[in-house]
Amino acid sequence: MSGSNDDQKQALADFLFLNYPDFFYHLEDLENAKSRTGKQYHEGLEIILGNDLPTDVFVNLDNITFVVRAGYAALRPDLKRFTDEMLCTWLVSGLWPETCYNPEDDEIWMQCSIDMMHVGIEKDPETRTMLRRVAQIRMYYWYEEQVKRVREMQPADTLIFSHDILEKATYTLLERFYSDWKITDHVSREELRKTFEAEKEVGKKWCELVYYLGEGILVICGKIMDTQMKSLSSDDVHTLATFIINCYPHLPQVCRCFDSVVKTFIQKRVLSHDELRQWHDELNWDIIKGGLQEIKQPPQQPVSWFPVEKLSAMIDLTNFIRSALHRDVSIS
Repeated sequence: MSGSNDDQKQALADFLFLNYPDFFYHLEDLENAKSRTGKQYHEGLEIILGNDLPTDVFVNLDNITFVVRAGYAALRPDLKRFTDEMLCTWLVSGLWPETCYNPEDDEIWMQCSIDMMHVGIEKDPETRTMLRRVAQIRMYYWYEEQVKRVREMQPADTLIFSHDILEKATYTLLERFYSDWKITDHVSREELRKTFEAEKEVGKKWCELVYYLGEGILVICGKIMDTQMKSLSSDDVHTLATFIINCYPHLPQVCRCFDSVVKTFIQKRVLSHDELRQWHDELNWDIIKGGLQEIKQPPQQPVSWFPVEKLSAMIDLTNFIRSALHRDVSIS
């Protein structure tokens, strides 16, 4: 009897392959993705690998499991406790450790060096996670500022390739950060460069996610998001944002409730007790509770997909950081 069933299944598979090849490959992709992740993520995979996604969404099958895991971690389920305990403590006591520096140092080099140090600083797990996120986006910001400086310093009649500008910006920052850079061997330099590039690129991906969802995503998402961000491309971040906005529509509103927290962290500032009380009293807990209730349930296939416009190469991803630091905001 089982042999007969196997024959029927094979006949059905052959029929699908011959008559509906796209459907056949879709099922194969879905099953492959499911085999690489836990059952709790299967609904999300089925939604993203559906056939009615907006046409500009590029689904990278190699990274699809990272996207889904990140989507499920977009809102930490203990946000109420986390807000009342950790966030309130950081806001009045400071997220950042004290640092000493020479006020005569070049600002870009000095600030990027401090952020590079904080990316690897050892503290309690919650503080380390938040500190890394903010340090990574600040690192990316200072790197972009250094790129602008290098570009501006080039003589107008000199032909220089973009790759050379990016490389010079990177090595200038590394040389300032590592006092023994000039006597460091080539292999060690390459390792240090790769580490810097990796952290800076994660910072860029965070900035892309902020562009789609708002600054507050840096505060409200779970730790699983950090692990997945290392593997995502810009296209993956767009897919992730499309998934979140359509399957968890309350989440961007929750993000907005925490935008000011991110601004405070970027500024390395603290709030007075009165400022903290005012911020906490003005939190819209109805919106937050709506988002938390939404995230408790498996994601639902939207009736129709809301298209999320993909960011262009001309967009300045660091405007929110520049604004927090009271610098001129560029017009993209």
